[in-house]
Amino acid sequence: MTSSEAAHSHSGPSYFLIFGMLIVLTGLTVGVSYVDFGVMGGIVVALAIATVKASLVALFFMHLKDEVRSINVVIIFPCILMIIMIAILCFEVF
Repeated sequence: MTSSEAAHSHSGPSYFLIFGMLIVLTGLTVGVSYVDFGVMGGIVVALAIATVKASLVALFFMHLKDEVRSINVVIIFPCILMIIMIAILCFEVF
């Protein structure tokens, strides 16, 4: 086993567990769509669930949880910009 293979050992939860969590969160998204949270509340709940699902995909399927810390800056900066842009969009709605 080379050092790059050892660095990416999969000691965390299995892919099937993460897949199951994604299926449950997708079902939760569909279920929450039938609940009336208002316009802004619905957007916030949907984005919160989508953020959790995207984080699971990025961390486990894209193996970002095993990466070095310097790449986290490259990942976090666009996420912060996305949050700012969504906040600006939400202020435009009302």
